[in-house]
Amino acid sequence: IPDLTIFAPVNEAFAQVGSPSSEVLSKVLLSHVLGSRVRSSQLVKGYQQALTLNGDSLTIFGDMYGFTIFGSGQTPLDAGRITSTDIVTKNGIIHTISDVLIPSNIK
Repeated sequence: IPDLTIFAPVNEAFAQVGSPSSEVLSKVLLSHVLGSRVRSSQLVKGYQQALTLNGDSLTIFGDMYGFTIFGSGQTPLDAGRITSTDIVTKNGIIHTISDVLIPSNIK
């Protein structure tokens, strides 16, 4: 099992998505996963890009208020806020986010 970083939406965020098909749900979930461990200390102020396991690009923006994250085809207005960081698991790191990131090929 590789080292992963998961940007896990809070439960309330999934309520806004409804009941997608298993294929769509799989694409959505993989758009929240990076193929390496990224701790919050590695996040920088300004913009940085990361590639997800499904090949989409995530943009992480940091400022004095914290960090937001949005996927390809989304804008900063669609961004979810990173609400907690560095939850360490056996095979990776989890950061919780306020919204579900919807990949551009699903809209």
